Amino acid sequence: MSLLPVTDFRVLAAAAAQLPVVAAVCGRHGLPAPSLDDFRKVGEIIVFRADAVVVKLASPRLHPQLAAERAALDTARGRLEVATPTVVAAGELEDWHYLLMSRLPGRSLAGVWPQLDGATRRSLAATLGRALAALHALPIPTLPALASPPETLSARLSRLQATVVERQRMRGLPAPWLAELPHYLAPVDALLGDPAVLLHGDATPFNVLVELAAERPRLSGLIDFGDACLGPREHDLVAPALYLGAATGAFLTGLGLTGGDLSRELRRRLLSHALLAEHLDLTRLVAARPTSLAALAEELWPSPERNS
Repeated sequence: MSLLPVTDFRVLAAAAAQLPVVAAVCGRHGLPAPSLDDFRKVGEIIVFRADAVVVKLASPRLHPQLAAERAALDTARGRLEVATPTVVAAGELEDWHYLLMSRLPGRSLAGVWPQLDGATRRSLAATLGRALAALHALPIPTLPALASPPETLSARLSRLQATVVERQRMRGLPAPWLAELPHYLAPVDALLGDPAVLLHGDATPFNVLVELAAERPRLSGLIDFGDACLGPREHDLVAPALYLGAATGAFLTGLGLTGGDLSRELRRRLLSHALLAEHLDLTRLVAARPTSLAALAEELWPSPERNS
């Protein structure tokens, strides 16, 4: 009997249904079987903690994504200022593939951000900027899963651009903003014009870990390379800017950008990347903010000198 009901992800989305699966993987590698409290994600991607490792399983359809994650982690290992998970084992179970990765210490930046003072926020933001800059400077791994994914970045951006107005309309964006959207968005070709680098793809505060040391908090990990891909480095400048607020200038400085680098056109491309994100709620962003998308872009990506 199959442990993985790959044809019905409604069943698979229940963590209890996955216990036999994860027990089988843990048994292979001498790990204690996890409890329901150890699950972090369910569905076509299953993520759970087991002792000192994190285990990630991917359905057959998402195997290329898991292969790309492994290539990115192997490439970044020990080469960034911030630690990244080490792949300690990999395997296959009933056509599902899995990775065992080292579990890094710390709490998510999202969980601790509200309690940090301005100086600490700027310090952590600058460190994140330097880590991403180092990632972008690494040699590109030669792996088909990265070079030729099932859906290229170009295809994904084109698909999302075709539906962006309708997505924001459904989220309640006022009509004047809806009318401005198609005219403001940069063409997909312009978004992909820069040389391709290795991207993390999802550097949100949930994927950045912080240790609250006695003297000064420090970034202890950059995790979840599940969206790693090849593309312009601008793509990795979007997620951090949506939550760093006044510390964004320090983040941009860490990346090596100066005020002269942030042209009006670059800000347009950055905001276009943000607007094409599937889960972005523009209504929330424009509330009590400037009255044009160009002004919003200047607020989200200020000159580095202003906040660093």
